[in-house]
Amino acid sequence: DEASTEDDGEQSEEVSGHGDFEDTAEPIPKLSKQVQNRVHELQKLQMQKNALREQYLSELSQLQRKYEGELAPLLDEQRDIIKGSPPSPREIEDIQPIQGVPRFWLNALQQNAFIRTRISPRDEEALEYLVDIRYCANAHNPVSGFTMFFEFQENPYFEETILTKEYIKKPCVANAISEWYLADIVGSRITWKSDAVDLTRYAVEKKQRSKKTQEVRYTTVYEPCQSFFAFFDAPKFPDNIKSSAAERGGEKEGDDDHGVDSELEDFIDEDYEMACILKEKIITRALDYFIGDAVSSDEEEDDMEDLSDGDISSDGVFGLSTEASDVRRRQKQEECNQQ
Repeated sequence: DEASTEDDGEQSEEVSGHGDFEDTAEPIPKLSKQVQNRVHELQKLQMQKNALREQYLSELSQLQRKYEGELAPLLDEQRDIIKGSPPSPREIEDIQPIQGVPRFWLNALQQNAFIRTRISPRDEEALEYLVDIRYCANAHNPVSGFTMFFEFQENPYFEETILTKEYIKKPCVANAISEWYLADIVGSRITWKSDAVDLTRYAVEKKQRSKKTQEVRYTTVYEPCQSFFAFFDAPKFPDNIKSSAAERGGEKEGDDDHGVDSELEDFIDEDYEMACILKEKIITRALDYFIGDAVSSDEEEDDMEDLSDGDISSDGVFGLSTEASDVRRRQKQEECNQQ
């Protein structure tokens, strides 16, 4: 009868309702006529949603370009003041003029606790040559990633004057507006002027003895060490991370079924957190960090995050979240579990 036919149709919908319905002209198999009509109506709604999404991304891209265009001259002027070009009339009158604002970015970076622990004493002199940090969103789609630019004056450490770090995001599912995952990270290759000034490695003198002659000799090898400039050596994303990140979408952290190296995932989390701090805090409030006004607000923000830990869930950089605070919540939860 009609009731049983509709019931059968609804039962088959649960079995085969996961397919993609692209051709609305053809009848959808294994569904009753009534359910097919409802699905067709849903398709019309989906087309309207897709059109709104395209409009959203277009307007967002225009707004991003407008913002970056208006911000660029302000950042250029800030860089020129920090760099010291051109000198002011008063500087010209000074017997020993001070060029620009020495150690501006170094001091600003050191005011943030997270970044300060990643700056070694050897890094400090090289970071004195840093004259500008800025970022640019993806021109095609602002939510699909961003690139950071670090501008240096000529220095005795490396050849480049511009170092970059790019973060590439992809949608977890088709037609998604906010559900993006971190798909890849690309960093600049630094051309060090010599092994002796490579700040990411340190020299170790090792003793070697010949098995034949028993003669002893000493050789110098270079081993990795902690450095701010290791930030540009981007973590390598294996294929299983890229595929599992897209597949698991909103799954909880800690799932080990995807074969992802937990140490590598933690390393990528920390890398992305550092990028978010640079992008959302240091660049935005560079002067406040330089003079120390931003430190107290950071502490207050950390306290607020502690209060909200139990109320906000996070899926890490491989899930739906894009905020650095989500990563920090995860680290704090792990610390609490260990106590």
